[in-house]
Amino acid sequence: MAEKPASMYREISKPPYTRKEFMGGIPGSKIAQHQMGDLQSDPE
Repeated sequence: MAEKPASMYREISKPPYTRKEFMGGIPGSKIAQHQMGDLQSDPE
């Protein structure tokens, strides 16, 4: 297999292509809150 010259990768000729489905928002939080212990009794 022939090696490619480094000059092919020195300059970026165009911006990266990004799909519109992946753009325009942040993902939801993955933090879950769990209730532990006796929730019926009064705390002292």
